[in-house]
Parts: sequence; structure tokens; C-alpha cells
Amino acid sequence: MDLTLDDTLCQLCAQINLRLPTESDWKVLIREYADDKDLDDSAKAGCALCRVIAESHRESHTFNEARIKHKLRSDQRTHDKIQVWHQLGSLDLEGNISWTSQYGGSEAPANRYFPGRAVQNGPIAMAALSRAKGWLDECRREHPSCSSLDATRLPARVIDVAQGSGDRSFLYIPSPGVQSGDIRYAALSYCWGGPQSGRLTTANIHAKKKDIDVDSLGKTIKDAMEITRALGLRFLWVDSQCIIQDSAEDWQLESARMGSIYHNSEVTISASGGTHSDSGLLGPRETSRMAPVPLKFTAPDESVGTVFLRHDGMFGRVPDEPLDKRGWTLQEGLLSRRLLSFGRQQITWECRSGYKTENGALLQEQEHFLGLPRPIRKPRRYDPIPKPIAELLRHRSEAVLTWEFIVNAFTERTLSFSTDKLPALSGIAQHVQKTRPDDTYLIGMWKADLPWCLLWGVGTQAQRPPAYRAPSWSWASLEGRVVCFGDQDGWWGQDAHAHCAVEDVVVSPKGLNGYGEVCGGRLTIRGPLKEGWRMACRWHHDAESTIIYLFEDDRLLDPSERAFELKLGYCEMDVVDPSMVIDQPVSTWCLRVTDTDGLALLRQTDGTFRRLGLFGLDEERIQWFEDAMVERIVIL
Repeated sequence: MDLTLDDTLCQLCAQINLRLPTESDWKVLIREYADDKDLDDSAKAGCALCRVIAESHRESHTFNEARIKHKLRSDQRTHDKIQVWHQLGSLDLEGNISWTSQYGGSEAPANRYFPGRAVQNGPIAMAALSRAKGWLDECRREHPSCSSLDATRLPARVIDVAQGSGDRSFLYIPSPGVQSGDIRYAALSYCWGGPQSGRLTTANIHAKKKDIDVDSLGKTIKDAMEITRALGLRFLWVDSQCIIQDSAEDWQLESARMGSIYHNSEVTISASGGTHSDSGLLGPRETSRMAPVPLKFTAPDESVGTVFLRHDGMFGRVPDEPLDKRGWTLQEGLLSRRLLSFGRQQITWECRSGYKTENGALLQEQEHFLGLPRPIRKPRRYDPIPKPIAELLRHRSEAVLTWEFIVNAFTERTLSFSTDKLPALSGIAQHVQKTRPDDTYLIGMWKADLPWCLLWGVGTQAQRPPAYRAPSWSWASLEGRVVCFGDQDGWWGQDAHAHCAVEDVVVSPKGLNGYGEVCGGRLTIRGPLKEGWRMACRWHHDAESTIIYLFEDDRLLDPSERAFELKLGYCEMDVVDPSMVIDQPVSTWCLRVTDTDGLALLRQTDGTFRRLGLFGLDEERIQWFEDAMVERIVIL
């Protein structure tokens, strides 16, 4: 039953009568408040619209004692959203707006003009799954680019989900070679979290080929099987059920194929709102923190109905979900042709050609990364659509920044196992390799982008993993968010002429996946090398900081402020080092990469070097390298 205006609105808000916009920049004054207190008092008294306005007011940080006017502005193109528009005095605060979805009530007048719909807060019903199947059918029918498929066979193992009511589910192992018949399957993307009950092992694989005990599976997998059936598909791929979990060899083989498994799936079912394998997909949704607000609506034919407003948050962003924080799921989402996501609040659909939501809100066609659907960042309404990343990666001038964007998004995420750092990115790397067939992938970087990409930096305090994972010159050697690479077109706006050249790189893979784990990496590089001295001066050092000063001569140093006048520049260390908290100079070898920037290195006893971080010279000190010897060194 729809809410009534009298039950939820104050006397002034109940008089608002919305109509469709007739101008491109349509606004209507809805309320005028004496000050913030006037607004808050009305919200606390129970007016639903004043409460939404107060919330958007808080989000936009526009608290002020001045008289406040609030307006509604509707989008003429789609009618699916309005904005709460703040005005302080005569000043329109155009940067301080809040998107609010509109959807029609049960009356026909509003339903004809507003595409949005209410989402039920209870468990997901078959009607929602039927809508999802409709999205899939529509995509198959109308989106040729989404249907292109390279696969000629199923993955090595899949679950037969038993479409008939009396059928049993079992582990299906297809015969080798090109397969005839239906090779369509769904793939599941989810957070593991906690114990994986009923997972595939060498001990139970033969039993599972006959029958899978569905009751032994986590709720997320059970729900995914039901969704697969509802979509009209027979097969489902789930890592814990289709990779032998106690076989290192099988894991290495199948993890190398995971990128293509998700790419070739008919649809990827994403448990985006779940935090572990027992969260489920079909349970009750989170309720909105604010109830829908009913407003009177008059159609162009003067028929009267009701429009409901629901608060979507600042700028109408799609909220981040728990799955967006997991490392493996970046490639699962990026490489999937179609993504059906079960979030905390609603179901969403993404493909190469568009984006749909269960609540009917319209979002612009999203940015296409790697020429595939899943955006690294959630889509934002009215953003311009850039070139596909697959195209960007073909142009060397843009490739560094594009790969940096991927690495930045990946290193923001977490992994359950430290050793998964490179395997979890390997599917994307293999896909990028197709766009750069003449290039070589080198432990998280590309050979054609060297030496500039050696100038990566970390955004927060990083740590080294407990066991060896990558050579020190690769960002994969650290646990931390990578925020920048060097760029041959200008690093941080500086002249990025390279003063050094990479002569050879030797990588030793650890297993069968050439894009995955490594047990060694040796980089031979030739360039100007000079010894400097780094020191953390007590008069200008934060114990939490990884930035310390670089000097040219240890004999001139003392911990007084006079030392500041003698500094060459700074060192930004990859990790906090004990030498950074004492007022003593420490030898640091500097390999010049650009005019002012390069690698800070530690010379080891065998003559090889290890990366400590980056150095940057003050511009007036770049002559320091004029007498440097050009040397060939090895960095491990």
C-alpha cells in the first residue's frame, strides 16, 4: 500500500506538485528555510522530504546560518532522477547537489513517465530472477558485441546444476577437444571468507562426479545454482568446486585459465554484497536508511498520481560492495562479458552495451575497460565515455597510464593469501598481452614501458610479504597501494627523458602460469650511478613518514637545521627502515632515470643492488649527476 502525502509530509511539502520539465535547466522552488535549525526542526518533526533535504545538505557540507532555499531540478532527458539543489542567499551551490531517484506509484500517470520501480526488501523473489533472465535474453538478442565468443569447449570441470526437479547435481568433466552441443555456463564470483565446506579435493572428486551433496555447500554456491537454473543454463563454474583444492599442480593450471573462464562464461553471477561463502545471494536486502518520499505528480494530460523519491547519496553513485574490496574479483569482473550482481540493496546488470538496475534507475552507458564491461570504478551518471582500454593499450603514449590505473585499482584490494598477488592479476595480463603481442609481461609491468615504469610509488606505508614474492624492482614485492608509475611523456609534469636503458630482464616463473608466481627476477640496467647519503633529521621527520632527505656527503652532515641547506633532495622509501629513525647518514646509491628522479638502491655484498625506494633531486641540484659514472648494474 502506497504511503499518503498527509501521513509523511509537513504542510508546506504536501503542497508541492511536480510536473515534467519543459526546459533543459528546470528548477522549482520547493522550500525556503530561515536557517539550518529550521530545516532540522522540520525533519525531526517527521517530514520525510525535509529529512531527505537535510541529509543531502549534510552530505554536501553546506551548513550555514544564512537563509537556505532548496529546489528540485529534474533531468529532462530521462526523468528518472532529480537533484536537491541548495541555494544560500542568492548563491546557487552547483557543486553541492544530491541525486534522488524517482519512481512511480501504483497509479498509471506516474508509471508512464518514470522508469524507476520500488525494490522489495524481503528475500529475492522469482519475479526478480525473471527480470534478470530478461536482461540476459535481451543482451543475447540485441548486443552482438556481447555474444562474441572464442571458446569451443567448457572449462575442465563444471557443476551440472540439474535443471529437472528430480535430477541430481554432479561434477561434469567434459571430454577433451572441441565440443558439440551446449557449452554455455555461468561462473560465480564471490568472497571466500571462512571455511569452504564441501570443496573439491582428491578424496571426493570421484564421488562428486556421481552426485554433489548440495546440503554440504555454502549458501552462496547453493543460491548460485538456483540462479543458474533460473537463467536457463545447465552448467556453473565455481572455483572451490571445480579446482582440486589440495592439488598445487591443478591450482596452478586452472588459476592460469581463470581469466578466460570468466571471459567465456555466458554470464558471471557476482555475489557482490556478500562477505563470505555462506552469505547467500537470495536473502533479504538491506533496507534504505530513508523511507521513500511521496509527492504529488500531475501529468501533461492533467491526470494526477504519485511520485516517490528515494535518496541515492551524493551524485547518485552506485555504492561499493564488499566484493569490490577483494583482489581476485577485479579480473573476474573486468573480463566477464556479462555481469549479474547481487548487491546488498538490489540486483544490477552490466554488459558491453549497457547497465541496468533492479530499481529501474538509468545510468549512462559505462566506461569500457579492456574493451569489456566491468568498470574499475563504479559508473557515474553523465561521465564522458573514454576510449576502450583495449584501444588505449595499443598506443604506447597512453599505455603506461592505462596499466597504472589497473594496478592502482588492484593494489587497493585485499587477498586472503599473499602468494596470490601475481596470479590474481594474471588473467588481465594475459588479456592485455593480446593487445600488445610484441611486448613482454614482466612481473606486473611491461617491457616496452621500461625504464619509466620502474618509478612506481606507494601511497601509504607498505610492508614486505613474509616470503619472497617478487624482485625489489617490481611493485609486486610489496603489500601496499601503488599510486604512480613513471611516464615517458612526462612524469609529474617533468621532462622524462630517460638517462638509463634496460639491457636485459630474466624472470624465473615458479609454476605453470607464466603470468603468475615467480621465484626470481634479475634486471640488468645501464645508467648514471652515484652514491649519496640519506638521513632522517629529527627536526623534520615524522615517524610515520617514508620520506627522508638525501645529501651528497656524509662528512657535512649533522642533525642540526644547517643540514637542510645542504640537501640534494629526498628519498621516498618503499618501507619504513630502522635507519630512518636515527640521525645518522646511511649510504644510498642513486640510479638516474629522468633528469630529477630515479631509484634509491642498496648495494649488496655480492655487487648486485636492491631497490629501497625513489629519490628526487631539487631542481637546482641536478648538476650533481654531471660527474657520475655510467655503469651496468643488476637489480634483484
